[in-house]
Amino acid sequence: MNTLRHNKDLKSISKLLVTSIIETLYQNGELSDDDIKDDTKIKNVLKEIIKNGKIELIIEHRDSIIESARHFKKLEDKNKAILFYAIFFEHSLNSIIEKTCAKRKIERKVISDIIKSVSIHGKTTWLLTLLDLPKLNDTHRSVILTVADERNSYVHYKWTPTADEPHNEAKQKDEKLYLQIEKTVTYLKAFESKIVFNKKKTHFKKNFKM
Repeated sequence: MNTLRHNKDLKSISKLLVTSIIETLYQNGELSDDDIKDDTKIKNVLKEIIKNGKIELIIEHRDSIIESARHFKKLEDKNKAILFYAIFFEHSLNSIIEKTCAKRKIERKVISDIIKSVSIHGKTTWLLTLLDLPKLNDTHRSVILTVADERNSYVHYKWTPTADEPHNEAKQKDEKLYLQIEKTVTYLKAFESKIVFNKKKTHFKKNFKM
């Protein structure tokens, strides 16, 4: 029974890994629309990757990050919720930048330097223009920057004195902010998907079968 479960787990992991590799190659333009429907082509590509050891795995943390943000929101711990929402936004912007640069064959070290050196303001404005990417919606860009500012105030202890608010008013204000943040989370996911897949994510899911 344990062996059977173990084999099922291995098959599931293998399927997930192969899908992730092919998806990345499709995103980068190394596989075409026709390629992802061609089993022989896919097998040859995978054999070449195994033969050359040409594979880079990036561990994606955003699902657990957004879960942590929502967890602390439920606990009404605003500072920690904002901290994790800010991390989610920055990871998403970094992912867009990394994948766009990789597609254009920019050196890995240069990509890393760009991500480390450019501020959150730059990543939401002029860097997108420089990379010839669409502009962020002004409302959602404002939410991202507001969350980043609040995160910095908490992390770096740069509090701005404010008048005390009644608990109910403060809670309503926070709920309004969280509503805006969640809309921006949804927006940024869609924004990234359109850029990374060039509006072809549905096409990939429909045509690549394991």
